[in-house]
Amino acid sequence: MKIGGNFFEDLGPGQLLRNPVPRTITQGDVALYIALTGALHAIGRAGGPPAPPLNLVGDYGGGALYLAFGLTCALLEAQRSGQGQVVDAAMIDGAASLMTPFFGLNAAGVHSDQRGENVLDSGAPYYDVYACADGRYVSIAPIETKFRSEFYRLAGIDEAAFASFVARHLHAQGQRIDPQHVTGRTDNGCDVLGQEAEAIVVAANRRGVLGPLATPGISGLRSLGGSEIERQAMARAPLDLGTAILTEASGLEERGIRGVIHAVIHPALGERARIEHVRRVVPQVLIVASSNRLRTVAMPLLGVESLAARAEVDATAAALVEELVAALRRSLPRLDRVIIVCRFGEQADTVESALARARERVWTRVP
Repeated sequence: MKIGGNFFEDLGPGQLLRNPVPRTITQGDVALYIALTGALHAIGRAGGPPAPPLNLVGDYGGGALYLAFGLTCALLEAQRSGQGQVVDAAMIDGAASLMTPFFGLNAAGVHSDQRGENVLDSGAPYYDVYACADGRYVSIAPIETKFRSEFYRLAGIDEAAFASFVARHLHAQGQRIDPQHVTGRTDNGCDVLGQEAEAIVVAANRRGVLGPLATPGISGLRSLGGSEIERQAMARAPLDLGTAILTEASGLEERGIRGVIHAVIHPALGERARIEHVRRVVPQVLIVASSNRLRTVAMPLLGVESLAARAEVDATAAALVEELVAALRRSLPRLDRVIIVCRFGEQADTVESALARARERVWTRVP
């Protein structure tokens, strides 16, 4: 037992310090500790009570592992400097630290504080546990787009069928999109610049160059905004496929446009977009808009202008709608409205079908 002196300066090897401060909580168990941090509240299915996760979060993850790490650091420091160390480990502190990523995502508006509404807490059908015919259970977890595509192939289902499954799953959980979240307009001259939106979305390649030229709004964007919008994106190249960045809306302010979101889906100028990059970029677009307080977004059918086959166009449009609806339904972004802009009637028909499969309630067609 160390007696007298400055504990934090004089404590050395071979000396022991017991209970230098009173315990914050003198009675209780793991469920109480993790409840105080908010970790228990976050675990469980939508509409149900919190589910105690054994004692993995409090005793082991938030307690024992943090204590072991603290002791390891103390031993290394004592060997290096010859000075003793005080290791203060508490399950409440450790469990709260484990929740840091989720607190941060919630503060950024990309993670709901309601159970069962996020990807990792049973809010997404592709990250869940399902009953099997033999009475046992199977878990699936293809969160990343490339893994989900492989899941489609191995499971023998196509993307349209899975989109319908997504809709049924979300509907069963009682989740809804606000009627104003998704609307659409289509005619032969329609483009993103003609919509009432704070942000417009444009396709770009890894060098930050806008295109293809046939994308609705590209020519008008270049004529009104000059080269500054594209130059800002190019200054940040090379850009990763499937990501989205925001630039200023130079020359577009009079139209009420506050920002331009560049969706990076083309490897290079003239190269076609791949469906997995379209899938990946849609939630990124919404996150960029939400984090910059842009509440209304107008976006074209990203990627379809670089495709020739009708089947590819339909599949890409359906994938875009699926990812958009899934992101909105799991409360990913904080948006008031997303407008999908189609150039031709057949594209609008594809979007309407995809929205119907997703049990979407609002699709406004303006002649």
